Amino acid sequence: MEELAAEIMEKHILHWNCRGFTDLPEELKTAGHQLQEIYLKWNCLVSLPSWITNFKNLTNLYLQYNQIENLPDELSQVSKLKVLDVSNNKIQVLPRGIGCLSHLTHLLASDNTLKFIRCEFQMLKLLQVLDLRNNSLQNLPEDILECQALEEIALDNNNLTMLPDNIVYLPLLENLSVCGNNLLYLPLQPFMSNPTFTFENNFNLNYISLWLGQQISFNNTREFNDNAWNLLGAQGYVLKLQEGKVSTCTYYNVLIKITVHRCFDRESVPIMRHADIIVKEETSNIPLTLPLSLKNITTGPNNQPLVPSLLELALRVSYNLGHHQFIEKEESHCGSITYRLKRCIFNNPDYKSLPLVLQHRLKVGPVGLCYCCQGPVFTYGIIWVILKDYYCESSAVRQLSNVLSIAVFCSVLCSVSYSNWERQSDIQWKLEPRKLTWFCEKRQKN
Repeated sequence: MEELAAEIMEKHILHWNCRGFTDLPEELKTAGHQLQEIYLKWNCLVSLPSWITNFKNLTNLYLQYNQIENLPDELSQVSKLKVLDVSNNKIQVLPRGIGCLSHLTHLLASDNTLKFIRCEFQMLKLLQVLDLRNNSLQNLPEDILECQALEEIALDNNNLTMLPDNIVYLPLLENLSVCGNNLLYLPLQPFMSNPTFTFENNFNLNYISLWLGQQISFNNTREFNDNAWNLLGAQGYVLKLQEGKVSTCTYYNVLIKITVHRCFDRESVPIMRHADIIVKEETSNIPLTLPLSLKNITTGPNNQPLVPSLLELALRVSYNLGHHQFIEKEESHCGSITYRLKRCIFNNPDYKSLPLVLQHRLKVGPVGLCYCCQGPVFTYGIIWVILKDYYCESSAVRQLSNVLSIAVFCSVLCSVSYSNWERQSDIQWKLEPRKLTWFCEKRQKN
């Protein structure tokens, strides 16, 4: 025991890997105040003691490959902690105390049994890497946006059904991986930071927004091609139209049936295919699961779209008072084009005097931007569904498949204006005029 105490007191970095510890030795309690880094990988620890608060100078704690089931709330008092690695344990919940570690830069908790994240992210302003792969997480908190320094998020092989809409606003994000989940849809907007985004093996996905698809394709090819997208990071993503497949999830789906219209140029070569939306209620239709905040994808009598609700109008006006959000078209020196989300916050908007439902929606931000005027869209939108070609190969041989893509409009005026502009543009003048159709307001709960 005296030898352990002497070993501890002589060091600032303690390597105690593969020693068979089932509990932290008591010598650490009395002699470990000066320790800055502790490595306890490949032991048999089942818990951490409450006296872990004694490590006032600890910055790095590595606990991979143990049997830990719970992290103590006292961990929040290890205030200088920068790196916490608890990968390959049996942890089911990330405690609230982790959210108090204001100096934390790396939170590594892959290969556990996590189902919930109870910690809040408001104080994790310096967090750069979040690794939660190979768990059982069902959602990611919306306050992830508070982690403005995040550069890498790994969420592969969980049970996620959706991503927070505001994840696209993280300004420094370089890598986002959500492969092997149960995602029903992806964000409708492109990302601010233009990250590498991989989402392989999400078998419930069957559409992608126009802006996001263009951004991902550009990242893969470094060239803009609006006729066929390169979705190299999307293998296993169910993009092909599957008649007769209806989701059994509990979310509200808009059921549509696709009628493909082939459009030809003057030499009778098919250059783009569009899909009219024909609303049916038979189980043979294709379900598109839209973001849950889009409550009104509506039409009125005789197929005429309804006007936005007062709630929607209030959200749009309030948001525009404090934000300027738009899609920026970027062109490289070689002529390549991509789209990037930009958001400016001004006037320091204070929404505390507004009802809570408005406060929450304004804090999260719009679910999308109008594809014509780029105005914010919160709960109401008009949707166009377009059939796009895509390929996943990086070689010169391109085997094209089909993917449904959607564009959101804030009003009938924008939708009709865009339709008229599209027919008159240099690219679209070759296309046959297409019938403008709308989603039905009826949603069916499966």
